[in-house]
Amino acid sequence: MSNDDRDRVVVMDLGPNYEWVCEMEWPEGERQGGPRTLVIRPSNPNNYPTGGISSTLLREIDFRQALKRLRRRLDFNERSEKQKQKAREAGLARLHRFVGTGITDEYLVVLSREYLRAVDDGVAKPLEFLAKETGQSHAAIKNHLWQATRRGLLQRNPGRAGGALTERAREILQLILDSERKGA
Repeated sequence: MSNDDRDRVVVMDLGPNYEWVCEMEWPEGERQGGPRTLVIRPSNPNNYPTGGISSTLLREIDFRQALKRLRRRLDFNERSEKQKQKAREAGLARLHRFVGTGITDEYLVVLSREYLRAVDDGVAKPLEFLAKETGQSHAAIKNHLWQATRRGLLQRNPGRAGGALTERAREILQLILDSERKGA
């Protein structure tokens, strides 16, 4: 089950000693009514509770509370995704402002940050994505990231996409962000 599917599952403990677990799953897009599936199982798979599932146990299932939990989670995820999207857009706008200003440390830091964001977001070909965004060639982006590494702005893991900004790069990025906030 993917993380997106798990977002639509609500788990509740049932029984006087929480010896049962109830999992309810809602279909994609559904925020009203009851769940699509409901599974009740022992919380300890090696210990079957005496008496099994009873009508008393079933009455403990609080569908309204489960639906409230689902809505809160979905609302949080939607807000989180909107915030990520705003950050992506702001980062790409920042990158567009620095493209063509030369191979400065500031440009390399902003490029590195957007490269790391693309990798974190699961972009299949982050170098091609950045090349398309900036209007530069794939080779130019690769060379610029290499220069960022050589200048001590980007830490890379050999043979793997991604890495991390160095402390120096984070300081430069903070100066850029501070200057944007001041409107300079």
